[in-house]
Amino acid sequence: MRKIFFILYFVLGLVFMVGCASMDSAYMKATREDSIKSYERFLKSYPKSPYAEAAKSRLEALKEEKAFPEAEAANSIAAYTAFYERFPDGKLGEEARKRASASDREAFMRTCGIGTPKAFQGFMESYPSSKYHSLASGRIDFSKIESSADLAAYMQFITKYPNNPFVGEASAYYPLLWLDRAGKKVGVVIDVGEFVSWKGVLNGMRTTKEKVRQSAFAALDREIGKYGISLTLLDRPEDAKDKDLRIILIVKYSEKSAIAESLAKALSDLMSGPTVQISTTMTIQDGRDGFEYYSKVGDLKAKVGRIAMMKALCGLRGNSALSPLIVALNDNDPEIQSKACESLKKITGQDLKEDRAKWCELWEKENP
Repeated sequence: MRKIFFILYFVLGLVFMVGCASMDSAYMKATREDSIKSYERFLKSYPKSPYAEAAKSRLEALKEEKAFPEAEAANSIAAYTAFYERFPDGKLGEEARKRASASDREAFMRTCGIGTPKAFQGFMESYPSSKYHSLASGRIDFSKIESSADLAAYMQFITKYPNNPFVGEASAYYPLLWLDRAGKKVGVVIDVGEFVSWKGVLNGMRTTKEKVRQSAFAALDREIGKYGISLTLLDRPEDAKDKDLRIILIVKYSEKSAIAESLAKALSDLMSGPTVQISTTMTIQDGRDGFEYYSKVGDLKAKVGRIAMMKALCGLRGNSALSPLIVALNDNDPEIQSKACESLKKITGQDLKEDRAKWCELWEKENP
């Protein structure tokens, strides 16, 4: 009889140890995966396990971590309130509560940092009477074309929404649009430089620097003139004084394959005096069926980088550039923040560092 009991206890103990080993193994697996599904699976199999409380705690934390980005994406008072009510004791619950009760200025600056159309829409729904409402609405409209590299789409946006606060930013993305906004009359000085005379002989023909200059200007005029920009060929920059030309485009030729300096990249350094002088490089190429020099002006029609755009906004001067620059102060890219701050300083003449609240106060004064 004792032998039977001994065997029974042994079997039960073995079953218990196997069960514990399985439970330990399952919990270790859940922690390795560290996912909502892994902890839910563990709790379903071992609801009364000694590890149950720890599993529940981690499961709740993971749900909270997953839910917060969703609330932030919606970026509305309702979304943050719902999150706080769901996770009142979570580590992100207090942050959600603060966001749900934030002022419209605080909420707008945070929205700029998120930067998505959905976030701006959430802001507008939550603060319908905010003075930043027009900025948020303008940003939504602008975001529809921002991802496009199509010059025509930007031109259409500027024409369709002339009062949009982001028209300045749209203009600054493309050098041609900047030229159009700054003034449609542009003087052009073409510097052929050291002309290699032997290249002037091809198929029995001979050319000169002046012929090259005239031919290049004609090509440039064809490319840019169709966008409504009037070009005047100048012998030297000083000749612009009597011709009412605000912008002088100085073209320096290279007989190598040119990586043309973007027009917008030069603006912040070349804004001096009443006339803007802008330098760019263009390519001279040989034609096979005759001697022909012409210029590549693709860089004038290409979308520039965001840093170059910030510099171009500085070139626009005026209050039209304030809106996108203040939004950019909250950008996720520190370099964009820095360039926006530099541009704001140049435009306004004030040095408020990177104090976003003070820049917003300045904007509020300009837009009562």
